[in-house]
Amino acid sequence: MLTTALTVMMLGALLAPSALAKVPGKEVPLKGDFAGVGAEFSGNFSHLGSFDGQVTGEDPTTATWTAANGDTVTNETTSFVIDFSDPGSFPVFPYEQEIEITGGTGRFAEAFGGGVITGTIDVVTLAYDGYLDGSISQPGK
Repeated sequence: MLTTALTVMMLGALLAPSALAKVPGKEVPLKGDFAGVGAEFSGNFSHLGSFDGQVTGEDPTTATWTAANGDTVTNETTSFVIDFSDPGSFPVFPYEQEIEITGGTGRFAEAFGGGVITGTIDVVTLAYDGYLDGSISQPGK
């Protein structure tokens, strides 16, 4: 149950080398913070602005970020690791997540890119926060 719940809340972005080869020099930084509980989250990322997010799927886990104007970015988790090395911090533990951007709509149609998310998760309530540090293909107009 915990594994399924943790899988459901994953989001983020790992930049695939093959994606970089598509359009060299066309990536822009993608950075920002978010927080949520379970499958729903919200935050603010560069080039996207304020957004609401929804996690779907379990294998692989996918997420959709929806900007205020309705444009979306979709991504898949490629790695998710919780660091349980400090049992004294129970129930909140640090995690690291990597995801690949797989597309989107509006100005993010055919988006690619990715990054690494670092944050904390409460394994009892499934509340989490994170910081994304990555890149995304240059948004269209």
